[in-house]
Amino acid sequence: MRPFQARVMKVLFVTSEMEPLFKLGGLGDVSQSLPHALGKLHVNVTVVLPYYATIKLDRPLCLGKLGVTYKNERHLVFIFATRHPKSSVPVVLLRHPLFNDYHAPFIVDRFAFYSLAVTALIGQAEAI
Repeated sequence: MRPFQARVMKVLFVTSEMEPLFKLGGLGDVSQSLPHALGKLHVNVTVVLPYYATIKLDRPLCLGKLGVTYKNERHLVFIFATRHPKSSVPVVLLRHPLFNDYHAPFIVDRFAFYSLAVTALIGQAEAI
């Protein structure tokens, strides 16, 4: 029998806001504090967030791009990485014109597309 080996739990925390990067309400607060708290429990957490035009970062690292098919059209989504400025939790940002303005019309389309982009990201797990 093999000796017990502890496994590290990995969590991909997908959200639409995270304080201080982008915050509209309480979700931004939870998306900041929960990954940090899980990290203290030795859970390997990576946060995924749309890269809204209002998010200002100093030199995020470009990890590559994803091809996403939505409404019979192929779209490129660029993948960026940074760390949360307060907790150092890894943050992956997805950049596409649909994510430029949270308040733009067609919010259902924006987040349906975001869901597909996250699914494609998971399919390329080595990128995160």
